[in-house]
Amino acid sequence: MGRLILSFCILIILVFNMAGSVSMGDEGGNNQMERGKVETLPVTRGTAFTETNTEMEFIFVKGGCFQMGNTFDGREGKWPPYHPICVEDFAPAIYEKPVHEVCVSDFYLGKYEVTNRQYRQFSLETGSHLPEWDEDESTSSVYTGSDEHYAFMGDAVMADDHPVVGISWHDTAAFTKWLSNKTGRTFNLPTEAQWEFAARSGGKNEQWAGTSDLSSLSKYAWFGYNAEEKTRAVGRKLPNDLGFHDMSGNVWEWCQDWYDDHYYSSSPRHDPQGPTVGITRVLRGGSWISIPATVRAANRDWGYPSSKTSIYGFRVAMTAR
Repeated sequence: MGRLILSFCILIILVFNMAGSVSMGDEGGNNQMERGKVETLPVTRGTAFTETNTEMEFIFVKGGCFQMGNTFDGREGKWPPYHPICVEDFAPAIYEKPVHEVCVSDFYLGKYEVTNRQYRQFSLETGSHLPEWDEDESTSSVYTGSDEHYAFMGDAVMADDHPVVGISWHDTAAFTKWLSNKTGRTFNLPTEAQWEFAARSGGKNEQWAGTSDLSSLSKYAWFGYNAEEKTRAVGRKLPNDLGFHDMSGNVWEWCQDWYDDHYYSSSPRHDPQGPTVGITRVLRGGSWISIPATVRAANRDWGYPSSKTSIYGFRVAMTAR
């Protein structure tokens, strides 16, 4: 009888365990479904998703081949009445040659430049990589510094919806590493080829990001003749045909690649990553003090990885799985 009672008790326990397992299995299935929803990203050209930790919006870029470089021979000059404002406006167009076919794989790219609000989250969580204008020990600090490299921009330099400036290439690389660790996805700065492909609406023959008509440039870009000497809130100008804002103007955007004047002569056709070594990193897009020639989609420039200035910012790319 004792064995019978023991067997009955074991049977009851097993039944309850099975019921619990089913229940837990349902819950686990729901969680997996939720995780699946998070991991299911759009793969239709030009569609967007929002990264939940930072609320950064990313657009899917369907890969393809395009003619990379200056395809507007003879029209890269300084059109009147636009005159060079600073040394950045003299980047020779010869370094955009030769025009060569490049094919890029699918990827995601930030719809906007990374903003102060988004970058601040990273700085607070890591306790490091503050923008130069926010560093107490910096002479360029808007609070304690002795120069006005950033202070003259007023509230624009720290406004939540303005692109972050005063950050080096090293800072941007740390940001992408932080975001990758936080999400389990792979974030990087865009390669120079990815950047130009996206800026030109998927490799179209566009002079600027969104247009080839100089008279309409102000509708798409903040530059030296409409930005009023400061950064402007992201997303206020028209996007290009893929939905990206401010790829011409507002702030120069750091790219992943090392810079080489003559890299185009030896660039591989598929997914070029730039030179294997270098001294400077690629910058693209021009800024709020640039002339039209400088904010062209094909224009190339460079900066030392440790450089920080009021015209350097970035946007983030993500690997397509």
